[in-house]
Amino acid sequence: MLMIGLALIAAFLVYYNTLDNRHQAYYKNRILHSLRLMDPEWKQISEKDKTVFLSPTLLIDRKYKSMEGPAALDYFTINDQNEDLIWLTSFKTEALDLDNNTVSSDFICHSNLDFVYIEHYGKWGLNDKIHKGYPRLSTVSNGIIDYDFPEGFGFPLFSNEKILLQTQVLNHNIKDTVFKLKHRYELEHKKHSKEMKPLLPVSAYVRIPVEGDIRKNPNDLPDAFCIPVDPEIHSETDPMTNQLLSSFWIIPKGKRTYRGNINDQLRIKDSASVHMIVPHLHPFSEKFQLYDKTTDKILYECDVENFTDKIGLKNTPVYKNTEGLMLYEDHEYELIIHTNNPSEDQQDMMASMFLYFYDKDMHDKIKTYAKANNL
Repeated sequence: MLMIGLALIAAFLVYYNTLDNRHQAYYKNRILHSLRLMDPEWKQISEKDKTVFLSPTLLIDRKYKSMEGPAALDYFTINDQNEDLIWLTSFKTEALDLDNNTVSSDFICHSNLDFVYIEHYGKWGLNDKIHKGYPRLSTVSNGIIDYDFPEGFGFPLFSNEKILLQTQVLNHNIKDTVFKLKHRYELEHKKHSKEMKPLLPVSAYVRIPVEGDIRKNPNDLPDAFCIPVDPEIHSETDPMTNQLLSSFWIIPKGKRTYRGNINDQLRIKDSASVHMIVPHLHPFSEKFQLYDKTTDKILYECDVENFTDKIGLKNTPVYKNTEGLMLYEDHEYELIIHTNNPSEDQQDMMASMFLYFYDKDMHDKIKTYAKANNL
């Protein structure tokens, strides 16, 4: 038995050494958590108008680029003992050392909060919204570690609904060191009031044409032009052209501009008002734009501030407006990302916007629900 065990360990080590950074981080942290050599548990702290989630311990033992580092995820409810209608209004992530001291946001890749399509829209009888787009409620990431919705707006959720929280660490700059940390995710919410208006989160992202059959061989690409993290997740086929597209790609040295149509991602019917836009970008982004090709007008422009003495995003401005920005079904919209890679190395890139539309269908349902339940 001992010999079999040693052989299995040796085989795993050989396999482990063939893996990339991302997959090595996954197995390493999973083993350390399973052996209880690091704290494997999430902690949830409930306050009056706030819920705090503290991640398991995550190990940083090398440089980890965007979407490579150790991660943790789990399903939660705000309060599974009650079915209260609440409004999510604010999101924040910070990195902590093991003494609960705040450390640099350089170690925050992202914290994603997803809702469950069938459960959420099924409760309201909005079945036509199920599986349209991606059920991402929010992302706080390097460059934007906190934001709150415009006054009077929020995302309606029953307190016993499931939400999925996934957080991942980042380390662009420090090598030859080993340390541990946790992510603290803070979610603010409030009780229902008739003044609140619901937001519909819609994600849109730049997609780059890919040559070769990346789903069969992710490395079979000319000059490593496009390298999705996971071909099944970060690539798709354009239904109009049958062209394979990637939402995760490599930028070479120098300045580049990438753009792509997003009408199929926005799915606008007639017209809709956007009240918040939260970009999600990687370092070496310079400017990110939402462009109305029909009117030849830039609707939103995000001037990105990178650190000058290290790799990382210092500030990524968001759009927030109670009046809203109108988008129309018969207009053509594009995302345009301008990048600048001053290094000799190829760098990874992803450019997405989370657009929060006023959700009239949901608002009508909530009004009916509130009246029936004397809210």
